[in-house]
Amino acid sequence: ESMIEIELKPGETLCKQGEVSTDIYLLKDGKLEVFVRDHRGREKMVSEISAKHSIFGEFGAILKKPRGASVHAAQRSVVQKIDTKNKGLDETILGQPKLGLSISHNLARYLKDTNVRLSQYTQLLNDIRAAAEGALRFYFQKTKFMGDLHDKNKAPWAKTIFDKAKLHPCYAMGETVSKGQEAIVGETASAAQVLTSPEIPSDPANVKEFNAGEVIGKQGEEGRNFFILQSGLLEIQVGGRKVSEVKEKGAIIGEVAVLVGIATKKFEARSATIIAREPSAVTVIESSSLESLIGAHPQLMLFITKVLSARLAGTNQAFVVDDEKIAKYLALMDASSPDSKTVINAFDLLRINIQSAAKDKPETDGFVEEIQTKSSDLKEDADSLQNRYDELCRKWRTI
Repeated sequence: ESMIEIELKPGETLCKQGEVSTDIYLLKDGKLEVFVRDHRGREKMVSEISAKHSIFGEFGAILKKPRGASVHAAQRSVVQKIDTKNKGLDETILGQPKLGLSISHNLARYLKDTNVRLSQYTQLLNDIRAAAEGALRFYFQKTKFMGDLHDKNKAPWAKTIFDKAKLHPCYAMGETVSKGQEAIVGETASAAQVLTSPEIPSDPANVKEFNAGEVIGKQGEEGRNFFILQSGLLEIQVGGRKVSEVKEKGAIIGEVAVLVGIATKKFEARSATIIAREPSAVTVIESSSLESLIGAHPQLMLFITKVLSARLAGTNQAFVVDDEKIAKYLALMDASSPDSKTVINAFDLLRINIQSAAKDKPETDGFVEEIQTKSSDLKEDADSLQNRYDELCRKWRTI
């Protein structure tokens, strides 16, 4: 392959989401910003690249897919382009497995960080959704009470309140929530790409047999080796709870911790426990022997880089999906928004209609105060959740 140096001016684009390219890049100097476009075509910055010698752009090149993100220069920057189109990236890594190992080190670090970021955004999304859906459910129930009151007592004033309040979009959303469904349904992340593992001749000394119920790797222990499943069924547990199963022959488990450990010279604790659910055979790859192994079997290095790229692409897409939902829920609860479709606006509408049409009615005694309290609580929750979101955005700006 050939190395080409590119100088970028502030604001200049290095590569665009959706374009096909076999190039990968190395940052020599400067700072770059990574943007991902959502399904509406709006760009959102998801990370910055500022560490010298960072390798990036490898996802599309490795998976032979269109670019998953756009990269713009935040300031004057110098980038080296590794042009692989003549030989092809597969051939480049097979010929230079150490380049693949270097790429995988970066991918593993990114993947570790993006997994943590995604879990934090998902937790925040769950909290935001709970607050919004609680308010929507309240609005639906209070409005429906008016409709039921009219049906029961033929009270025209209750019908007046109901007919006006049910026209607000929050009524239909509250009805959806009351049925146990999500109020806001966004795009869904694509299913993970299934990759076929290469046939790696196994050294019998490295293949271990496990009986059903035996622990292969334990959460909390230092992750100095990873595993390739040869046969059987493995269960992944976090905190004693099953989170997934692994049954595909050639599947790799635990490689991120090992690759990050090799790159940082610090092996961290395993984040999960691996248990054989039926008699299983796995190849155990020690961190100390990885470099000699890929030298003998470079196709393993190519496979690892593809697996990591596919996982990272999926994690990034899941993050964009969650982030878009967070924005929609926060907008729905925004008390300062001029939009008439917010929950606060719905509460105001219901309160005004009750004060107007049901003044001194015993059936609505305390309703106005209850709505005002709910509205005040929602404003506080929305402000707190918005602050948490802003803090997460600042925290993860540079991954």
